Amino acid sequence: MSNVALVSRCLHGHTTDILWQDVCLADQWKLHLNEHTEQLWGERGHGESDEHDDTPIVQKLYILATYEKSNHAKKPANKSRNPEIASKVHVLTHRCHLPTPNIFTELPRMHFHGETLSQDARLHALLKLAIRNMVNVHTLRVVYGHWKLASALVVGFLDQSRSWRVPLRKLWLETCCLTIDSLHSLVPSRTTGLESIRIRRLRTESPRTIRARGMGFLEFHLSRGGHELQMHNGAGGWIGTTVHLSEEGLPERWPRQMESDLMAKAKAFDAAMWDELPEIKTFCGRK
Repeated sequence: MSNVALVSRCLHGHTTDILWQDVCLADQWKLHLNEHTEQLWGERGHGESDEHDDTPIVQKLYILATYEKSNHAKKPANKSRNPEIASKVHVLTHRCHLPTPNIFTELPRMHFHGETLSQDARLHALLKLAIRNMVNVHTLRVVYGHWKLASALVVGFLDQSRSWRVPLRKLWLETCCLTIDSLHSLVPSRTTGLESIRIRRLRTESPRTIRARGMGFLEFHLSRGGHELQMHNGAGGWIGTTVHLSEEGLPERWPRQMESDLMAKAKAFDAAMWDELPEIKTFCGRK
């Protein structure tokens, strides 16, 4: 159907309505190659690996944030123009591109407060603009989502000042973590309008508590940079990624990863990503 939308002007509007009803915001794995990483070679290729590149999320949010209303003046024929795509979205899902953790060997040891994932301020500015335009979303699903982006989605869609045509009725939170501020949006004293909330595999401790006491032996959370770890891929095999591993019981010969170093690495990855998206970078710079 997506191919038809690209080649048929007649069917473009009809297929767009269907294609954008259910939108998934997922990151990707990517190799960054520059003068500093050209000497790096690994099993997956040439360059430095960013296990959680937000390029697909940014590109979708840009489309949803910049649609033009039909009552605007028509542009010249040589100018491209997006339809009201954001208003077509009914179901919005956010998830990590990695398979969900194994419930026996990984989930009990895993935390979901990855501070380096989806942390860039420009990404969150785009998200706010996109949420403002998505006035017909009735279902929000966060399945194995990134901590900061998942929290921003919950806060944005449950904001009592948000304009909508169709209220958010269903919220699905699974294998993720939320900030304290986002949890305030769900307290009983607030009117949310939700008809159902599905909650699965959420830890009872807050990220603040985890930071105060530290992660336990062999516990970890996803990160951009850090120790390499092989995780189950859900199909009987393995997939490699990077994690921040607890220092408790860590062998002396293993390198220690500071949160500040991991955050610096994430910001460097984000800078490289935005340089490859100049139009979106310029748009965010004006906001």
